[in-house]
Amino acid sequence: MSRAEDDTPAETTHGRSAASALRALDSDATRTVNLTRRADAPSLETPLLVSLARAIARAECVVTVNLSGQRLDVAACHALARAAADGASFRVLDCGDCGIGDAGAAELAEVLILNARLERLYAPANGIGRDGADAVAAGAEARLGPKLRTLDLSDNEELGDAGAIALARVCRPEVAPSELRLAACGIGDAGARALAGAFFPSRKDTRRASALALHRNPLISAAARLEVATAAREAGVKVFVFS
Repeated sequence: MSRAEDDTPAETTHGRSAASALRALDSDATRTVNLTRRADAPSLETPLLVSLARAIARAECVVTVNLSGQRLDVAACHALARAAADGASFRVLDCGDCGIGDAGAAELAEVLILNARLERLYAPANGIGRDGADAVAAGAEARLGPKLRTLDLSDNEELGDAGAIALARVCRPEVAPSELRLAACGIGDAGARALAGAFFPSRKDTRRASALALHRNPLISAAARLEVATAAREAGVKVFVFS
């Protein structure tokens, strides 16, 4: 399922200003907060993002929060964690290309822990490396709610084998997401084998469709790609590793 195909409720804040989004949240009728930044628009300032997070915590109906392209510094990411601590229960969080980095990823890990209803976390293209991956893995392990459906950390090229090996912890049966996206993350053979070795056994006997995305990782050798693809076929898991 693509990001665009995930929960799309009828009542949204799409196309409105941040101020309008805040007013809509106060009305307690908004289910989707869509503040994707246009290419020709400046990012929202941190104080406004913090206010937005507080409003999301107060609202009871919000399902999807899309902040893709906004600049989320540590303070903004911390505000999202505080919102989760204060009762925010959105099911989808999209913060792709937000400049989060490892420090921001550590705050998102708190969202994983505190928001038991979160199903899909999208954080591609954020400069997340091994430390951030380790934090996200720890957050997923500590969750008290259901497993994630989707965890997307694609296009974080500094993640590398060390980050992939850290994320292999997320692939244990009791915590494994249904879909793990790590395309273009600088992963080589060691990381690919660690992920496959943990992810495929975790999907045994599950009825939910599963997928592991490792494409656009040119450091994975042809032999390792074939090995991973063969293991995926035997486990009944979709794997994207050859493109």
